[in-house]
Amino acid sequence: MYRNHSIKKYLDDLAAKKPAPGGGSAAALAAALGAALLSMVANFTVGKDKYKQFEQEIKGTLKKSEKIRKNLLELVDLDVITYNKVAKNKKKSLALYQKSLKEAANVPLKITKNSIDAL
Repeated sequence: MYRNHSIKKYLDDLAAKKPAPGGGSAAALAAALGAALLSMVANFTVGKDKYKQFEQEIKGTLKKSEKIRKNLLELVDLDVITYNKVAKNKKKSLALYQKSLKEAANVPLKITKNSIDAL
């Protein structure tokens, strides 16, 4: 969905008068940007003599930050998908509606967990 579109498209949709993408998706994107910056710092640091003693730790941090960035990018879209499911299922059965609410509520928790893991 959004991970294959331009930043402009995402921001235009975020600014539009529609419910999704919304705050959860934007939070996931902001956290993914933070993880990308962490990866950038690690990439600049790896291979420098000054930080040789920390090389393995930095490589581990890089691997971890890239995994987190990937997860968060997926959550940018998943937040939109689960919100749309809630809206669609609202007029259907109560059980289906409650199930979609639970799925949607888990997305911000995953965003938070990945954000904490990046620290």
